[in-house]
This record gives sequence, C-alpha cells and structure tokens, in this order.
Amino acid sequence: MRKKLCLLLMAAAMTCSLSLTAFAGYWRQDANGWWYVNDDGRYPYNQWQYIDGKWYYFEREGYMLANAWKQKYYLGPDGAMLTNTTTPDGYRVGADGARLTTIINYH
Repeated sequence: MRKKLCLLLMAAAMTCSLSLTAFAGYWRQDANGWWYVNDDGRYPYNQWQYIDGKWYYFEREGYMLANAWKQKYYLGPDGAMLTNTTTPDGYRVGADGARLTTIINYH
C-alpha cells in the first residue's frame, strides 16, 4: 500500500511539473541593432531592464544601448552594464555599476 501511494505521488508530481509552461523573452536584431521582446510580446524602451542577471538600457526606439554611457553607468559591447571594472575610456565603476568619483583632499 505504501509503495503504491509513493508511486502515485511521484506520478502526480511529474505530471504537474511537465504541465508548467516556462515563459521567457528573446533577443532580436536588425540592421539598426538589438532589442528585447518580453514574454508578453512587448519590448522595453526608454528604460533599464534586468535580463538574465544583467542590466541593459533600451533607447527611445527600443534598441539596446552599447559601448556608451547612460548617466553614470557604462554599457559594454554586449550592452550589459559594466560593474567592478575600468571602462574603455578609463573610468572605474563600482559593484552597482555607477562611475566612481575621486575626491581630492588638499589638507
């Protein structure tokens, strides 16, 4: 009896796990650049979006910004915000991605 119950519970768990649908967005590219389509069919524009563990910025037309500064954050060649490194133009960015400023104390 116990063995049948265990098998029944395992079968129910497998059925439930197989019936779950995973939704994920996807990247698209054309001659103008890259953009991201969310699982609801919409795409981000004029905003930051966190995708697969990285931050990206999408401009007015929805294209990903790359190799450029957006405010105090630098977006690398793959469009992801850089963290804990030096940008190509020589600035340091911290763990949160923000450009670090050097305060000079003349005392």
